[in-house]
Amino acid sequence: MCLATFPLPRQEKLESVRPLGKLFNDKRQELLEKRGWGLTRLAHSLNDPSCDDSDIQEIRSLFNELNQSVLEVYGWSDIELKHGFHLVDYLPEGRNLRYTICESARLEILRRLSELNRQRYEEEVARGLHGDAKARASTRAPRADRATSTAAAQPSLDFETEVAATANGVTPAAAIVSFLSTHAGWHAKADVLTATGITDGQWNVAIADLIADGRVERQGERRGARYRIQPGHQVADHKEAP
Repeated sequence: MCLATFPLPRQEKLESVRPLGKLFNDKRQELLEKRGWGLTRLAHSLNDPSCDDSDIQEIRSLFNELNQSVLEVYGWSDIELKHGFHLVDYLPEGRNLRYTICESARLEILRRLSELNRQRYEEEVARGLHGDAKARASTRAPRADRATSTAAAQPSLDFETEVAATANGVTPAAAIVSFLSTHAGWHAKADVLTATGITDGQWNVAIADLIADGRVERQGERRGARYRIQPGHQVADHKEAP
């Protein structure tokens, strides 16, 4: 169900990833059978820096290659994934060390997927695939490296419904900017969520945009991260048109 509405690259480009995906799956299954493990045990080993067995290292290497290949079919090879052992802030402390991509790459990928989904939706509206819906004008400047659209119609994630309104009727980005503009200094993510009423998912998309656009500044990483408004960016800059 999740992938049914995911903004995927063109089918012919996805085909180029298939051999590597099959190799990754085959090697993983081979390791599970050889050791008599389940996927949970394998995940623990992959995320354990002290585990450097050759077959575990091979799975990590294939994981790296597969992620990089997926980036390339999206046209986003400029993103540096920086695979390694990173603390992730969405898991409980003490159990949040993972072998994965770095946080800045994760946020940038999430931001670009949001942009791509918005672009796909507007193209579908222009083709009359959403009834009387009107295309939403994007407020972002065009990106030279934005992924091209698919030729065929594709269902889109409804990010406008997902992230559009908070309790006071503004977008999550506007709510974050409003709070940080009126509360000087650095603030933790939890403080902003409590004050604005936005969800964790809405935060992830909105804060990635705000940081990338230079409207919000972040200090620190993971659970120790703090945020503040960049000087010169006022609440009025982020009000939605009526």
